[in-house]
Amino acid sequence: MPARMTVAIASVDRSRILHETVAGLLEQSVRADEILLCIASPEDCLPETAQLPTVRVIVGPRGLTLQRNRVLDAIDEAGGIVVFLDDDVELDPRYLENALRFMESNPNVAAFSGFAIADGFEAGEIARERAKRLIAEYSPAPNREVREMTGLYGCNMAMRASIAQAVRFDERLRLYALFEDVDFGERMKKHGRVVSFPDCRLVHLAVRSGRISARRMGYAQIANPVYLLRKGSVNRTYLLILLRNVVLANLAGLLIAHRGKSRLQRMGQLAGNVRAILDLIRFGAQPERIAGVS
Repeated sequence: MPARMTVAIASVDRSRILHETVAGLLEQSVRADEILLCIASPEDCLPETAQLPTVRVIVGPRGLTLQRNRVLDAIDEAGGIVVFLDDDVELDPRYLENALRFMESNPNVAAFSGFAIADGFEAGEIARERAKRLIAEYSPAPNREVREMTGLYGCNMAMRASIAQAVRFDERLRLYALFEDVDFGERMKKHGRVVSFPDCRLVHLAVRSGRISARRMGYAQIANPVYLLRKGSVNRTYLLILLRNVVLANLAGLLIAHRGKSRLQRMGQLAGNVRAILDLIRFGAQPERIAGVS
């Protein structure tokens, strides 16, 4: 008998985008046994979304790690597979079928992330219709390999539910919880392999609406990875490369629009970077202090 599969999505303030993503899940070649949505308030989910087949809606505290942990609390079948998705993804029609087959045939794998054909986080927001065309037109490379990876990519993560329930997400990483996927994936490695699986393809739309403020994003860009270094989830080399890339991207963005972000947004992120550095000097690595940043 195939393992039970749950698809889980945490969402806030993006009910229309969420509805489109959930509706797409019902068109998969193999459907999930349950689509579990964790929202922060009833307004975060349209009534027509909650009425779709196999959908269950739960309400939890606002914040990505908190909402994902509420999902883990709500899953009944500890022996199954849970697939965490962002609320703004478009999946290849066989994503879930391939995910289930891969996890059943590779018992040493604890978790994996699929292959993003395109990612709006890198190039700017991608429209849903364009995402569907990209998926339909994509030709996979002939020599696709399963590879070990650092952490996971939070927009799509498939894992064994029993392991995820033991590891759980770090709730000190608040709100958008930047790099929570890296931390979670690295801790999953104590229980099995964490890999990238190229046959599970998707497009990450990276819709901007509903995201946290630029200052809070900039704060998390510095505070969260430093915290992960202190707790041992990442090494110093990874941290330095990450911080270099973040700061350089924000500085460059003052001159040239990049990744769909305006100069005003980059200025906000740089202000958040500075606030985080000052807080690290005064208070140490306390990522939850982001709640005090406007």
